[in-house]
Amino acid sequence: MTAAKSLYWAHQSEVQRLAVAAWIARAEKRDDEALALMRASAEAEDETEKHPVTPGPIKPARELLAEMLIEVGRPASALQEVEASHRVEPNRFQGLYVAARAAELAGESTKARVYYVRLVDLGKDADPSRPELEQARRFVGAK
Repeated sequence: MTAAKSLYWAHQSEVQRLAVAAWIARAEKRDDEALALMRASAEAEDETEKHPVTPGPIKPARELLAEMLIEVGRPASALQEVEASHRVEPNRFQGLYVAARAAELAGESTKARVYYVRLVDLGKDADPSRPELEQARRFVGAK
């Protein structure tokens, strides 16, 4: 792609390659390497000149980084990353869920409630049996 002077797509491919390499490292229990690769993917995606919504990633790299941070037991860091993602990719169903879950695990119940309420509102017309919505309704109903 670089040789064909398709620099935008070469860059986007590198963002995705780094994300895939990060999840492979995570699966192989190389967590430090996995987080470094995912952070590199998120930073590369942040450098994208064209707004990523046109066309957008299925999952933003910074959101994937947040998910990985939750997996390795660092929910407070995950919350920071997913909130940074919200500045560019607001009101994504999965983004709100990851933020709510990270806040809940980090002990920030007020913030978790805000995100879970937003998630329930966003998903009001979605399949009510989605696990994310069930968890959100349980959390909101329990507080």
